[in-house]
Amino acid sequence: MQIPTKEIRDGNRIGELVWICHYNRPDMHKKALRNVAPIQCLVKSIEDLPKHKTVYYSSTYFAPLNKKGGPSAKIISPVDNTGYRSLCGNELFVFDNEAECVAEWNKQLADHQAVLDTLIENAAQHWINERQKLVDMKGGEGEKTMIKPDDHVRILTEPEDGINGYGRVTAVDNGFALISNMNMPYQGTFANKPFGIDQLEKV
Repeated sequence: MQIPTKEIRDGNRIGELVWICHYNRPDMHKKALRNVAPIQCLVKSIEDLPKHKTVYYSSTYFAPLNKKGGPSAKIISPVDNTGYRSLCGNELFVFDNEAECVAEWNKQLADHQAVLDTLIENAAQHWINERQKLVDMKGGEGEKTMIKPDDHVRILTEPEDGINGYGRVTAVDNGFALISNMNMPYQGTFANKPFGIDQLEKV
């Protein structure tokens, strides 16, 4: 069961063993604000802190268990360091069992992985576009212009003056493009019909 972190901060769980985790990286170009993999801890009062240590926005802190099963000297705050004035930082996640803690941890990693996948896709598209600019700048016939989704194309194997002579690319994969002209002013008779890239010409 997940335990509200505020209960921990309010001092209601002192002396209990819990599982905690948190991965928080709002800016993927920087290191994570919080990277606490699932770990079992003892909830302790801030009165037990060494004199030179401070935990803000909480009356408790977490002491991870050592190999012998006792609390270590390590100190983990229930919140990160993004707090400001009356607003505490981002709370980590607390559970009373390992399985749910690991499941939440994996979910957080998957969410961040999805963000990275989008960044990778956008970065790839950026360089594809930059490459295409160079292709389009070439004199003479140059290299065949790259076909991509949403391009309007002429289908070289269809009559140029026929309604099936033109269309819009809906998808490109492995040398083939799906073409539709169902949403064009000159609607034809095919939708998402595949053509080889070498059969198409951008217009």
